[in-house]
Amino acid sequence: MADPVNRALSAANSCLYGLVHAAILSGGYSPALGFIHTGKQLSFVYDVADLYKMEMTVLLAFSIAAAEVGGIERKVRLACRDRFSAERLVERVLPDIRKVLKVEAAEQQAPDEFAAGGAMPADWWQPATIAAELPIGQILKMDDLSSLSSRERDSDDNSDPGEGDSVTAG
Repeated sequence: MADPVNRALSAANSCLYGLVHAAILSGGYSPALGFIHTGKQLSFVYDVADLYKMEMTVLLAFSIAAAEVGGIERKVRLACRDRFSAERLVERVLPDIRKVLKVEAAEQQAPDEFAAGGAMPADWWQPATIAAELPIGQILKMDDLSSLSSRERDSDDNSDPGEGDSVTAG
């Protein structure tokens, strides 16, 4: 079994990695594209977490390991939660990433080309012009839905013209 200091450091750094990972994903960054750490799924997480380890986890882990005999991991996790919250760490991560990567303010506030709603889906089903009981085969053969007569809309004919020997795809 690992000594208390290493157990405390592992628990504290795991908490830090989780918080940094969530922040990285929320900012749209890839957690795998590291600069210092490479070749791992969380390389960028480790890079960013290194910015905070001395301030947030190392001293905390050593102090808890020195004072406690049992339940170190739990005590470290609770202390990390309290420390990260008090220091508002989650709010600092993305601005710090932008600063380190030299992301310009203009890039951060780029207009969203999809926000205008131009790609919103069209109305395909128009209950005012097509009766719900009309078979789908008949609907698919229609070129102009507005030309559907009220007799066809109110038809009780439930036969599907797509049935039979010859089916035309269109």
